[in-house]
Amino acid sequence: MSGFVNILLLYLSFSAYPVNISLDQQKPGTPISVAGIHSGQSMLNIKGVITAFDKIPLNNVTVRSLETGNTAKSDSFGRFSLDCADKDIIIFTAAGFLEQKVRLKKFKQIYINLKYAYTENSFDEAVESNHISERTLENALSRYHNKGQRDYRNYTSIYEIIQSEFSTLKIVGTEVHTVKTTSFYLSQQVLYVVDGMIVSDISYISPIEVAKIEFVDDATAAEYGIRGANGILKITLRKSL
Repeated sequence: MSGFVNILLLYLSFSAYPVNISLDQQKPGTPISVAGIHSGQSMLNIKGVITAFDKIPLNNVTVRSLETGNTAKSDSFGRFSLDCADKDIIIFTAAGFLEQKVRLKKFKQIYINLKYAYTENSFDEAVESNHISERTLENALSRYHNKGQRDYRNYTSIYEIIQSEFSTLKIVGTEVHTVKTTSFYLSQQVLYVVDGMIVSDISYISPIEVAKIEFVDDATAAEYGIRGANGILKITLRKSL
């Protein structure tokens, strides 16, 4: 009886962990399905370099394989090495920078240039996450802004920028008005155009997001018709460049 019980217990223990196929039963050349990898794909190792501002290496960037879930971190030279599937999608994530995805094709070396996020907390996040030093990031932003752009980080609001840049505009609550009298009966509020789109509110815009701001009240404002009668305040955000 005890022998029969032992055999029964052994059978039940195998039944609790079903096996779909054994390597002995598998035909030669048939791809093995590994967790997270589609059948027919093979594994490979990719290497690369991650930079920002075209040439500055980024440290401690997370590099993740979408297919396998494998992750790696870049070193102080921006270099990384990752095991992934041959038709994988690689995701690059760094605090203070925009996430970027790359689909693998035939190359095993990747050179990625991440874009700075230009949000209110981007600077602190990038430095605190050890991606880049404070001094290096300050110098990079300064050089980048010199390429026809202004650095508005030291302003506290979009309205402060407007007040300091345009003597023909004034702030009324959360509205921007022209100081010129265009009508005794209608509002003096100017038209807001952000990244080419007409908007009704600009209070949400952080100074660090502003790449360019200009006020147009000449003949070119006529393209907006009666809405542009008081002038056009055009704002270009860094994310749209």
